Amino acid sequence: MMETKVHMVRDAQCAEKDAIKKELSAEEKRLDDEMEVDRVNAIRIEEEIARKRKNERMIGAMMIMDQIKHNQQVCDHVGAPICVAAWRSGSVAVLDQRS
Repeated sequence: MMETKVHMVRDAQCAEKDAIKKELSAEEKRLDDEMEVDRVNAIRIEEEIARKRKNERMIGAMMIMDQIKHNQQVCDHVGAPICVAAWRSGSVAVLDQRS
């Protein structure tokens, strides 16, 4: 009789241990999935930031090219000696006033 009770308790403990292992495994899988989602989101955000930076650099380069083109047109209109003087003094305002 006593041996039967011992086996019943032992079987219950084994069943409980198996249930706990399953719960832990399920929780670990859930956490792994959550971490993977976070990792993918972080990569997506970094790619978006890199894309925006690239676009900003392109816009900045286009603005500089437009300024160069505008300054060249002003120099063509005003004349080379005045442009050289303005360039040496660092004053674009002189060119704009002359044009």
